[in-house]
Amino acid sequence: CDPGEAEAGAYYRAFKERIRASIRGMLERGEATWWGGFDGDRLIAQCGMVLCGDLARFQAVETHPASRRRGACSALIAHVASDAQSRHGARRVLLEADDLGPAVDLYRRLGFTPDGTYHSLVRAGEARMVRGEVPGEETEVDVLLRRAFEGPGEAALVRALRGEPGTYGFVSVQSGAIDGYVLYSPVRVVDGETAWNATALGPMAVRADRRGRGIGQDLMMRSLDAMRAHGHGVCFVLGHPWFYPKGGFEPAAPHALFSTWNVPDDVFMVAELVPGALAARRGVVHYAQAFQALA
Repeated sequence: CDPGEAEAGAYYRAFKERIRASIRGMLERGEATWWGGFDGDRLIAQCGMVLCGDLARFQAVETHPASRRRGACSALIAHVASDAQSRHGARRVLLEADDLGPAVDLYRRLGFTPDGTYHSLVRAGEARMVRGEVPGEETEVDVLLRRAFEGPGEAALVRALRGEPGTYGFVSVQSGAIDGYVLYSPVRVVDGETAWNATALGPMAVRADRRGRGIGQDLMMRSLDAMRAHGHGVCFVLGHPWFYPKGGFEPAAPHALFSTWNVPDDVFMVAELVPGALAARRGVVHYAQAFQALA
């Protein structure tokens, strides 16, 4: 149910294997049961149920992103909770959920009510990964963008551009939750009667409750590496002049590169992802038409 594990680094894969080893131990000791939701022979959802006397606790509820919003998670949770009550005598069932995540409303519809708040469930030492956005994560990304920008504009922009040629979305994921997102979209740089292509970073957002932990910088650096691997040599950004230089961005105006928008020179920046990619390059940078809604 974790589509990013196959492409993740060795540290993240070792982290997930430790989780599985812990689960196997609980199963062998009779402390838990483990369940899967299937579409034919394909596993699309899973969860554990840890038994603690008359209290039963859900563990690692996951649905594959491509199978979300199809009722798999609802059916699985309802069945497992019923089994814990009827077969194991549980009087209460506990489920921990991210209070800013998209699953909270689902759990409430299933009859769960708030019973307490845990702080710092995600520890700084737990594995984090940056990977490409996959189908099924659109709603979670949409919620993150709406809350980060306190409005629908950036979320609508991402929806309009997602899937367009040359557009890439990347997510930062920790403990199964998306806490950061960045979009790259193609731009056209017009120099008189000639033109050349590049990419542009933005919008980018990090969840408000997880800012100040280096997530944004990590997301920027790793996604720029991915864009370089996709063959892009030049990237533009319109954003904070105190942040983006950490990723190698610098003011574009000294390179004779300008935005179509009337913005200060220090907020419109360019990064050379491949040495020499900016040589003899100049012109006016035209973003996709969808950006006009934010202008």
